[in-house]
Amino acid sequence: MLQEKRSAPVRVFVVWEPVILSDWNAPTRKALSRIPDSRVAQFWDKKRSLSEKIRETARAAPQHILGQKRLKDDSIVWDFVAVYPPGIKWDRSFPEAKFAGAPVVDAIAEVRNNLPD
Repeated sequence: MLQEKRSAPVRVFVVWEPVILSDWNAPTRKALSRIPDSRVAQFWDKKRSLSEKIRETARAAPQHILGQKRLKDDSIVWDFVAVYPPGIKWDRSFPEAKFAGAPVVDAIAEVRNNLPD
């Protein structure tokens, strides 16, 4: 999708976190190289802090984060994508997205539709 939208003025944040057994260490260079785009910043979130922040916000206002889906209290938020308008500010809570979905592979068409050309 990023290759298709090469001139789109976007900034992408990829957050890696431990979810399955093979994830318990920070991503390798090989894993990080899967997304070779200068608009992408990648982070390792060993404690799943972002997942927890998304989960807190989703409990308070699920429609803003997950649409019709709901989280179990012990859920880890992963394989999740959100699109924000330019200039959005992140304060204490996870901001309302223009589009949010999961898993990424199922949401990618809608992400594509929500990005500028």
